[in-house]
Amino acid sequence: MSSVTNISQQSLNSINPSSGNVDSRIQSVLSSTTNSFHIAVVVDVILNDSHPFFGDNYFGKKPPLINSQMYPVNYKGGVPDPIEKDYSFIGRIKIRILDKEVKTPIDKLPWAIPR
Repeated sequence: MSSVTNISQQSLNSINPSSGNVDSRIQSVLSSTTNSFHIAVVVDVILNDSHPFFGDNYFGKKPPLINSQMYPVNYKGGVPDPIEKDYSFIGRIKIRILDKEVKTPIDKLPWAIPR
């Protein structure tokens, strides 16, 4: 059998997100794998450009702008405009890793890119 381990629904239900406690059976599975896995909860999702993230004051920050050196020329051969908002954030999720970020303020949590 591969390194994938089946975790029962009962084990998953024993996680208490508010305290950051993780059932010992799940913790042993996660620590025995070669990859690093962390249990997290989704706090926010950017579904489209009407999300407050693209507004002028999202937790006191302006939205990121395009770095023209990171993007190829468009179909007309033009370079991306560096004053445009970076729409590559659409689809990202803000997560709270339960064993590391229980008390981290929401504006300091990372944006993850789903794979």
